[in-house]
Amino acid sequence: MVQVILGPIFVTAGLFLAAGIYHVVLWLLGSARRDFEATFRVVAYGHAVSVFLVLPFCGNVVGLVWGIVVATIGLAEAHGIGRGRALAAVLLPMVVSCCCCAAMVGLVIAGIGGIASLASLTRFAR
Repeated sequence: MVQVILGPIFVTAGLFLAAGIYHVVLWLLGSARRDFEATFRVVAYGHAVSVFLVLPFCGNVVGLVWGIVVATIGLAEAHGIGRGRALAAVLLPMVVSCCCCAAMVGLVIAGIGGIASLASLTRFAR
């Protein structure tokens, strides 16, 4: 029951967040030639690829790849930019988030190693 009530709110918030991220990246690349509404429209129409998530085993991969293709073509057409810049605007947030996640995993592993090293030093000090 909670999903029925809060689901549309979360989907709408996610669409606005994704469109905001894409629009900021387009702006940073100097490619935001139209307003936020055009970017939001591309993201909203491109969200239709979520229907592939119902496919077992390959739905996530197909949806991800096709979502990148649809977003790239949509942003290129909506903002009147080249497909390379549109692809960069789509992939840059993914690359940055993957790098941040990898850095966090590295920090956690380094922290665990530091704690283990400290524990072994205190054991030998006794």
